[in-house]
Amino acid sequence: MVNLKGKTAIVTGASQGIGREISLALSKHGMNVVVAARNDDKLRALENEIASAGGTSLAVKTDVRFVTECKSLVKQALDCYGQIDVLINNAALRAVGPIEMSDPEEITEMVKVNVLGVYYCTYAVLPAMKDRSNGHIINICSEVALKSFPLGPMYAATKCAVRGFSEGLLFQLQRWGIRVTTVYPGLTDTPMVAQVTPEERKKFLRAEYVADAVIHVLQYPEDVSIKEIAIRSSWQEA
Repeated sequence: MVNLKGKTAIVTGASQGIGREISLALSKHGMNVVVAARNDDKLRALENEIASAGGTSLAVKTDVRFVTECKSLVKQALDCYGQIDVLINNAALRAVGPIEMSDPEEITEMVKVNVLGVYYCTYAVLPAMKDRSNGHIINICSEVALKSFPLGPMYAATKCAVRGFSEGLLFQLQRWGIRVTTVYPGLTDTPMVAQVTPEERKKFLRAEYVADAVIHVLQYPEDVSIKEIAIRSSWQEA
């Protein structure tokens, strides 16, 4: 398996949940981790936690709704570490409920983060990856891209968009040796599902298990491409 030590990864939505666990896992494997999110206080706390454990990271406050901030994120990562080996598009919002009771502004913001944020970060990082003919883009999607659910049609729509984007990107980037992997977590115990009762959340997938799956994907040799990986709790209905 590939040694990840010394490689550099950008993780969006890194301040909590799956993104935080991925960032910690990458650091434990010796990677330089550029952690990005809107919450600066949580980012600084994560940066300190990584440093306390002997890891290396760079916290960059970033709002992925804006292409200028995504370009700045990539520039700061390159200025600090010289190259970007991995981009993990994880930032996401989750708005669910009956359509007629939904807030159009909230839905619009979700689309910007979940769809345009993935595009903007990918757009910003690709020139550097193409220059080296090397790189790995991992898009954290959701099982709802494979099977929707009644209370989240627009959330599912954003994740279906990420799935389609990932597949087209995979074909587009093969000639440069840049790999693209889509991860489909099932119900996961994160702040995104804070409205669910603690008792129910005990059955959910733990965010660190998703992080383990990401590490597993990254450790394969560069001539091996894992297109998709789905991970869920065994109790969850298929």
